Amino acid sequence: MKDGMIMVKKQLKTVAAGTLIIYLAFLLKLVLFKQIPLHESPEHVAALSGDLIKQNFAYSNMTPFATVKRYMMVAHSRPGLSIPNLLGNLAGFIPFGLLIPVMVKKLRNSWLMLLLSFLFSLALEIIQLSLALGVFDVDDLLLNTAGGVFGYLLFSLLIKIGRSK
Repeated sequence: MKDGMIMVKKQLKTVAAGTLIIYLAFLLKLVLFKQIPLHESPEHVAALSGDLIKQNFAYSNMTPFATVKRYMMVAHSRPGLSIPNLLGNLAGFIPFGLLIPVMVKKLRNSWLMLLLSFLFSLALEIIQLSLALGVFDVDDLLLNTAGGVFGYLLFSLLIKIGRSK
């Protein structure tokens, strides 16, 4: 019986690892290469200048909840823009919070997952800003972090359900 459980856990980790790799590839494509096709990115990076990065920084949102508020104000007139953006930033990090603790037992802690989700999202936002692949938005950072924490809470709930059976 114990050998069977060990085998199931190994298989679960293998599936989680494969899923995590696919998820991260999809997330990187979605976040970093949404405006520039992947095959054009080397030319884009080569053409970067200080002026372009400064211009990109000028469009950044550093005020918490400013973008969320703006989207909420236009949600009734442009739900196709606001709802997918807000929910996408939240939902996009749920797999992160769900899969990482499956892979790394030491990260099965809500505070660590909060920190890891924040740092990974911050890294993506900084890459977008510095390579002019998108605009830095603190609200994306907050929503992504919340999504990672929500994913971890879902993981914790699934563990509790599994243990009660």
